[in-house]
Amino acid sequence: MLTDIDLVVMEKATGLVLLCQLKHQDLYGFNLHAERTRGTRLVEQAHDWLVAVDSWLQKVGQQGLRSALQLRNEHPPLLVYRLVIAKHFAHQLKEIALHQKALYANWPQLLLATEVASRGASSRGLIELVDRLREIPELQSAYEHLPEGRTKWSVGDLTFSTFQSD
Repeated sequence: MLTDIDLVVMEKATGLVLLCQLKHQDLYGFNLHAERTRGTRLVEQAHDWLVAVDSWLQKVGQQGLRSALQLRNEHPPLLVYRLVIAKHFAHQLKEIALHQKALYANWPQLLLATEVASRGASSRGLIELVDRLREIPELQSAYEHLPEGRTKWSVGDLTFSTFQSD
């Protein structure tokens, strides 16, 4: 089975491997239909990729992955993480990433995580970046909307109310 791995980031000293999938989606601006359509497609494609990578890793095992990465056996056991990198928007990947124990980021989030991970004299290496990427779902939750009650509005003679459905 072949799978599409766009980028491999590896730290030979620790055996940490990031298998990355790059996703490019067009900007959708204020078009909610386009946001939903493109977000759904992004989630489906990311899910398919994660399933394919997991299946491939189970099939080839550590030795097959070492062979694909052209590593000799003197390197430590490989610790594999899967990362989906979206060009503009990655927030739609939150649930799938948490469910499938994967990482996700858009380009600005990845740049910020890399910058934060490289600050100071941390000797933790690539795992520091992984830890910063793991924080994205928690940080993203701060921007989610709180429940709202029914609100009445009037514009001229028109009166209407809005409410948040479940």
